[in-house]
Amino acid sequence: MLNVAQIVSVDNISHRNSASSRKRVLEKLSQMLASNTSDTTAEKIFQALLDRERLGSTVLGKGVVIPHAKLPDITHTISAMMTLKQPINFDTADDQPIDIAFALLVPEENRDRHSQHLLQLTTLFRNADVCKKIRATINAEEIFNILLFMDS
Repeated sequence: MLNVAQIVSVDNISHRNSASSRKRVLEKLSQMLASNTSDTTAEKIFQALLDRERLGSTVLGKGVVIPHAKLPDITHTISAMMTLKQPINFDTADDQPIDIAFALLVPEENRDRHSQHLLQLTTLFRNADVCKKIRATINAEEIFNILLFMDS
């Protein structure tokens, strides 16, 4: 089974980001994701994440959102994570603002991997203890270490 730390690096974790809206969270995540590939742009990633959100919210609940999309241009799975200084409204079903966001992009032809990653991320972030530990961190390295030692 995949450990989440296998698909995200410490360089792609933003700790206590100041993004103040749903759009800003998706823009920042798009920029972070784009920094890991030359196959596409932050603008294309942003549009793919927005399009996916229009199909249905990617909010997991209890303060967590997992924006994700499949892109034809990329050749490998790319992810990025951020925690927010201040929780923001993300149009959640549970009316709880989000403060943890984990974005995932997979190649369009790799539907099985996309589903597996989403299942593992959902399992991980539904664990209240994991989220509590992430929220208590003081830097990106601590978040990465939590992910590294969690078997999702």
